[in-house]
Amino acid sequence: MKKKAFIIRPFAKKFDRFCNLIMERAIRDAGYEPVLLKENPQNGYIMKNVIENLAECEICLALITAVPDEKTGTEMLNFNIAYELGIRHALFRSGTIILCDEKQKDLIEKSAFDIRDRNIVFYSSNWLVDNDDEKLCERIVSLIDAAESKKSDSPVHDYYTNLPNNLINLTATDDQIQIAEMTAELDRLRTRNQELEEKLNTFGIDSTKQTKTIDFREELKQAVANSIYRSDHAVAKLRELAQEGNTDAFVDFLASVMEKGWLDEMDCHNVMVICNRFNREIEKVFLKFASETYEYEEMQVQYANELAKDPRTKEQALLIANETIGLQKKGAVFTVTKDVSSKLLGAFCNVYLRLNKNRELLQICSVLLEKYQKTEVRTLLLKNMAVCYRNLDLYEDCISTCEKAIAFEESDEIHYVLCTMYHAHSEYVNAFRELEIANSLDPSDDDYYRLLAGMVIDDRIARTSLSEDPHSISRHEVRDCALPYIIYALGNRIMSPETAVEFMRKNIQYMGEDIQRVADCLRSGCDLIEEFSDLDFSIVEESVKTGFRVETSQE
Repeated sequence: MKKKAFIIRPFAKKFDRFCNLIMERAIRDAGYEPVLLKENPQNGYIMKNVIENLAECEICLALITAVPDEKTGTEMLNFNIAYELGIRHALFRSGTIILCDEKQKDLIEKSAFDIRDRNIVFYSSNWLVDNDDEKLCERIVSLIDAAESKKSDSPVHDYYTNLPNNLINLTATDDQIQIAEMTAELDRLRTRNQELEEKLNTFGIDSTKQTKTIDFREELKQAVANSIYRSDHAVAKLRELAQEGNTDAFVDFLASVMEKGWLDEMDCHNVMVICNRFNREIEKVFLKFASETYEYEEMQVQYANELAKDPRTKEQALLIANETIGLQKKGAVFTVTKDVSSKLLGAFCNVYLRLNKNRELLQICSVLLEKYQKTEVRTLLLKNMAVCYRNLDLYEDCISTCEKAIAFEESDEIHYVLCTMYHAHSEYVNAFRELEIANSLDPSDDDYYRLLAGMVIDDRIARTSLSEDPHSISRHEVRDCALPYIIYALGNRIMSPETAVEFMRKNIQYMGEDIQRVADCLRSGCDLIEEFSDLDFSIVEESVKTGFRVETSQE
C-alpha cells in the first residue's frame, strides 16, 4: 500500500494546473499517493477529514500563494490554509513542504513572519512558459526524500525536541509505536530492495532488461505524443491547422485536446477565437461542449450569446447569462449577487442586446453602476446604456450617456456609438468627426477605415485639407477623398487585400481603374503608398494620430 501525501491549496481555478502538473506529479514521482480533499467528498464534519489527512499522511504539501481580492485587488493569504498548516506543524516533526509564488516573498516577510524562516519552495509565476516544471518537480521530490530522515521542519518540534515524529503516536502504547516504526522501516527496506534489484538487472543482457528498454521507449513515445496536448502547444497546433484550412485534421485534433482536458480558461478563450475565424459552426459546438465540461463562466456566457441568436433558445440564453452575474428579479426590481469581471459583464450585456431587451438592460446597468466603482466597469456599463438608448432612438439620452462615459475614459466604441446616433439623425458632419476619433483610438481596426471611406462615398462628407472641417463634397472629389483610407490601411497591413479589393469593387464607379493598380502592386511587392503618390494621405495620417480633436490653426 502506497504512502500518502496530503495537498492543501487554494481552490481557485488558477491553481488547478500547478496542482495537477507539479504537486501531484512530484508526489507520484516520489512514490507516494496524492490526496486532495475535494476529490474525496464525504458526509459529515469537513474538518474531521482535513485533520485525519493532516495527522495520518506521511507528507503534506501546502500551497500558500495568496489570491487577489476580487474587489480591491489586494493579495490576501488564505486563512484556511494557514490554519491547516499550523495543525500540521503541531502534529508532525517532518514531511511538511511549503510552496509559494516567488512574487509574494515580500508578502510572506510582512504577513507570515512566523514561517518566513522555514524552507519555503518559491516558484516562478511563469513556470510553464519557462519549462521549469521538470526542475520544480525534481526539487519537490528531493524534499520528500529528505523528509524521510525525520529531520524537523516544524517550529513546534524544533522547540519540543522530545515529541514523537507524529503527535498522534502519544495515544499509542509502546508496543504499537514499536510495531508502527518497524512496519515503516520494513516498507522502506522493501522499496530500497526493489530499487537495487532494478539497477542490478540493467547490468545483465536478459529479457528483463529488454522489456524495461521497450517500456522506456514506449513511455518516451507517449510523453512526446502527450506533449502536443499541453495547453500552449495545443493552441499553437490548432492555430496552425486552421491556417492550413485542414478541416478534418482540425476537428480530430480539437476533439483529442478536449478529451485530454488540459485547457484552462485562457486556453479555451484562445481556442474559441481560433474556431471563430476558422469555422463558425465548429465554434458553436466548441462553446457548447466547453461550457458544459469546464464550467468556466466566460465560456458559459459566450455560449449564451450563441443561443441568443436563435429565437428557439433565447430563454436558455437568458437563464445562463443571468446565472453568470447572479441576476435576480423580484417584481420590477433587479438585484445582482455576484462580483464578476468586466469581460463577463460585457458578454452578459451582449446577450441582452442580441435579444433586443434594451429597456431591461438599462435597468440592470443602473443597478450595476451602483455596485461597481472601477472606471473600466463604469465605462463599459455606460457604453451599453448608450447603445440601448440608440436602439430605442432616444437621442438626448444617448448623447448625454456617451459624454458621461467619455468623462470616465475614452474608448473607440463609445465614439462609434455617437457616430451611429448622429448618422441616424442625419448629422453627418458630427458623425464623421466621431468616426475620426474612434479611428485614432483604435487605428488597428480596419472597419473604421472602411466606414470613413464609406461615409465619403455615401454621404459625400469629407475633409479636403487639414485646415478645414468636414463638409459636403462634389461627386468628382469622392475618389480622391475616399481611396486614401483604403490604400493607407492596405499599405500598412491593417486591411487585408481581399477586404480592400471587395470594397473597391462595390464602389467600382469611383475606384474601378484603381483595382488593377492595386492588384499589380500587390503582385510585384511594390510600396502601395508610393504607387498611389497622386493621393493626399495627410488627412488619413492626421485622423489616425489625433482624430482631429486638436483644432488646426486657420491660415
